[in-house]
Amino acid sequence: MSGIAGVWNLNGQPVDPETLIAMGSRMAHRGPDGIFTDSEDSWGLVCALSKVAPESRNETQPARHESGAIAVFDGRLDNRQELLGALGGSVPKDAPDSQLLANAYAHFGDRLPEKLNGDYAFAVFDPIRQRLILSRDAIGMRPLFYFRSTDAIVFGSEIKAILAHPDVSVAPDEQELAIFVLAGSPQGDGRRTFFRGIERILPSNVVMFEPDRSASRMYWDFDPWFQLRLPSFDDYAEGFREYFERAVVHRLRSAHPVAISLSGGLDSSSIFCLAETLRRAEPGHFPGLVPLTFSPMDGTLADEHEFLTDLKRQYGVEVIDMPSRASPPTATTREVVWATEHPAVETMWEGLSAFWSRAKNEGARVLITGHLGDQFVFDRSYLVDLFDGLRWRDIYAHLREYPRWYTEADTTPLSRGFFRQVVRDHLPASLLPVARRARAAIRPPTLDNPWYSDNFRRLASRPVSSPPFVRSQFASAHAASIYAQARGRQIMLALEWDNLAHSARGLDLCFPFADRDLISYLMSIPGEMSNYGGVPRMILREAMKDVIPNSVRNRRWKATYGRIMEDALHLDEPQLLSAAGNPRTAARLGFVDPGRVKRRLETLRETGPNDETLWECSTLLGLEVWAETFFPEDTGGAPD
Repeated sequence: MSGIAGVWNLNGQPVDPETLIAMGSRMAHRGPDGIFTDSEDSWGLVCALSKVAPESRNETQPARHESGAIAVFDGRLDNRQELLGALGGSVPKDAPDSQLLANAYAHFGDRLPEKLNGDYAFAVFDPIRQRLILSRDAIGMRPLFYFRSTDAIVFGSEIKAILAHPDVSVAPDEQELAIFVLAGSPQGDGRRTFFRGIERILPSNVVMFEPDRSASRMYWDFDPWFQLRLPSFDDYAEGFREYFERAVVHRLRSAHPVAISLSGGLDSSSIFCLAETLRRAEPGHFPGLVPLTFSPMDGTLADEHEFLTDLKRQYGVEVIDMPSRASPPTATTREVVWATEHPAVETMWEGLSAFWSRAKNEGARVLITGHLGDQFVFDRSYLVDLFDGLRWRDIYAHLREYPRWYTEADTTPLSRGFFRQVVRDHLPASLLPVARRARAAIRPPTLDNPWYSDNFRRLASRPVSSPPFVRSQFASAHAASIYAQARGRQIMLALEWDNLAHSARGLDLCFPFADRDLISYLMSIPGEMSNYGGVPRMILREAMKDVIPNSVRNRRWKATYGRIMEDALHLDEPQLLSAAGNPRTAARLGFVDPGRVKRRLETLRETGPNDETLWECSTLLGLEVWAETFFPEDTGGAPD
């Protein structure tokens, strides 16, 4: 994890070195090894450098090539050997990824993005061709944003860095904010941010800027028609193991200890146990592991220590136990908003911050998590494929099997979701608008929160143009659903939030389950193989049977932190109501109606707020703090 930023003055004016330093300083948390700049005439690049990989010990950024091309790089290249082979010895084998990238650009030119695999964001400036290239990895693990005016292009890993440029002037994007706060369902193609005038580079995309034009294209995508068919379930599990192991190995490439967030759940336990098995098989090849748990010790469903005990006994390791404590939103939201650049609260922020700080104090710069395993390994759209194949007995058997594994959860929504998807996928396209209107009549959208202004609510309900998504363009409903997850704005925004939040504590968060090649494999196989026999994530259970404890492999429920988070809201209730009652900046910007807020809070104080209304208050708090932070009344811009 590093922070990259830069400026290209299209009007030919020289770049101010102090501006580059200011931009880098906004990202100092991403660069424990220093802030470095390089500039010449009308362009300048800056890197807040974090040396993670073994090859980065002597790394310097920005990285130059003898052709004049210069690059800044944030991330990890997973296909180093392939690139080194293609470059034919023109770069040392132990060159850092940033230098490898600069040399690869000199060799491949415009075809560079297609040649890369890993988690990364980069910028290359080519002074000979007068071209700036910005690009992100296939899934979007590393954020990258840019601002363009008639005079300049300014970009950065974080919007804070862009706002440090004195000539960048932006306003809130009211519609993006309204959709995020009220609709809860991100729309559009994802380029827009909460800051009008600043756009994000989309995953799998490259944008090329020249003085008089720019062009954007998708350089890589999943193959919607590729299907892999193997003789047996065991073969599918073996294939999964191969891709999953590769995903874990790539994320263990570190010159420092690697922290692993370990809950005792199937996903995180599989990552830790596999990583520890690999480390013991090749002593000295992999870094030391720092397992940490955030699981509470209160005997509730969120307490997973019985599984952690079995894991510790099997591997003879100690797991650092961090308190799973919630925090009052009114005490932490300002820090959350500044770190993540989102108008949101996080009720576990204090506990998470302590968790991240402990990982960093143990020497780790990489934290690996099991998140997104559910999204890609337990996708249930394969039931539609079974329906199309007239395999109704199998559907019945799978729907009956689910509740045996989620013993503490209501699995009715799983069945309902299947029936809804069958109708959606088989209803003639001409009737879909009618069906949507009928559903809206039965369950109207919850956009009528009374304290927001009429215009703000109207913006949330106004449709936004989204890229077309047609089920018939995929080989199966299963493939289409996984693709929709991988390309969905929901996950894109979550990954962005996670990256910014963890980077604020100097950590690079990695997701083996979101590996590009692993997702491609899961898309290509029959969906029922992932949940063989109706057992959720059976392919993972089988693939990891020789490394994880049997208690973890066969566990039948999933923990939740929902009650802990709601308790934090109730403990903070007086302060939360008071803070929500003074949305001065949000009112000035036209997001809320102060009179409505006052009347709403009077009602809540009389009736007593419940979980839902306290979440409403926290949402308003997040919006107000975001507005105060980035658009304060006294300056009209972001704080220094």
